[in-house]
Amino acid sequence: MFSPNDIVGITADSEFSRFMQCFFFSIQTYTTVGYGGMHPKGYFTSGLAGIEALTGLLTIAIITGLVYAKFSKPKAKILFSENILVAPFQDHMSLQVRTVNPKNNNLMDVEATITLTYLPKGQKTGNKTFRTVNLELNKIVLFPLNWTLVHIINDSSPISGFTFEDIVNQELEILVFLRGYDDTYNQQVHSMRSYLAKEIIWNAKFEPMFEVKNGQMQLYLDKINDFKLLD
Repeated sequence: MFSPNDIVGITADSEFSRFMQCFFFSIQTYTTVGYGGMHPKGYFTSGLAGIEALTGLLTIAIITGLVYAKFSKPKAKILFSENILVAPFQDHMSLQVRTVNPKNNNLMDVEATITLTYLPKGQKTGNKTFRTVNLELNKIVLFPLNWTLVHIINDSSPISGFTFEDIVNQELEILVFLRGYDDTYNQQVHSMRSYLAKEIIWNAKFEPMFEVKNGQMQLYLDKINDFKLLD
């Protein structure tokens, strides 16, 4: 039904040249760049060219939407300390991990969750237990500076009475989740970090990472991992 003879303007001295001219004519139609010396003739050929042009427009629109959705997706670039500490807090020991929002955007209604996964005592293999633990403060309205998440290891804690050897033997892993509202994108964002036993520091505390200079709060992101061991 359709042949190269239905395209006006083809000047070819071989079958390969004719094929290439038809191929580039199809590209011109698909990308809707317009016709030069070649153009379709007849109802069927013109109709096919119209369908191909419409398909090209729809394809470009779909690709544009996918690329935009991929690269415009909001991400919470929250920094987590490289180690999680077992540190004194009030009258107990506690798990502590430090977080900070390094960007200038506002994160609001930020909520934190810490989940522990470990082998039950006395088992070296098998299914791990998952326990979400209580935090000293699990939600803040605004996240302008650093935030140290604290789980108090009291009698209600699932790791109450654990020693460092227990943490290693029971393959303790600590999962930290943060989610909040990013007012730049007007969307919910989330971030997570996991800690293995080798990343847990026993009996230590974080060093301050901000100070006030000339009435202005100075936050030092490079100090997020600074801690000192306690006697």
